[in-house]
Amino acid sequence: MEPGSKIIRVCDVDFHESLSTMTGASGSGMTSHKGCTESHWFLVMGVSRAQNKSYNRRMVKFKTVASVAAILTFINAMFFLILPAFSLSLLGMLADDTGVLVTRMSGACALGLAAITWSLRKTALPEHKFGITVGNLVSFGALIFVDLEGLIRGVINPLGWLILAADVLLFVGFTLTIITGGGQRR
Repeated sequence: MEPGSKIIRVCDVDFHESLSTMTGASGSGMTSHKGCTESHWFLVMGVSRAQNKSYNRRMVKFKTVASVAAILTFINAMFFLILPAFSLSLLGMLADDTGVLVTRMSGACALGLAAITWSLRKTALPEHKFGITVGNLVSFGALIFVDLEGLIRGVINPLGWLILAADVLLFVGFTLTIITGGGQRR
């Protein structure tokens, strides 16, 4: 083994995270990632900490995007479930019985999405990150089209532009987690 090389035991999905946990500048050492069910041994030749840190800086963090999405979705869900008529009036819509029922059903779906996203925001498993990312991309992508339709048809007042902006930002955030590797299946 060459000087400066390390043998590390990591889950194949958390290779970059495990590299950042290594200690010591030279010699050999072993580092294991907590919670691994399948582990592999890697011989890392001359990987510097500076290279690893620059990689992590470019990555959009899945945990951050998922946390923001879960919190905003939870707030929206609570308004839709508890105050459906008020929620509709903020958007300039009438709150008849059908509107209140549909708003509450939307709130229930949003609450489920928020709960799943929040509970798995810290996961290290790429299958979970990828599944949550795809689910949120589908949800926010569909919401973008629904928001646009409401704004174009004049059903939603100008406050709808703020909601559209939030949905677009969350869609872009989850897309970036895939592009940069934060929510990508490996």
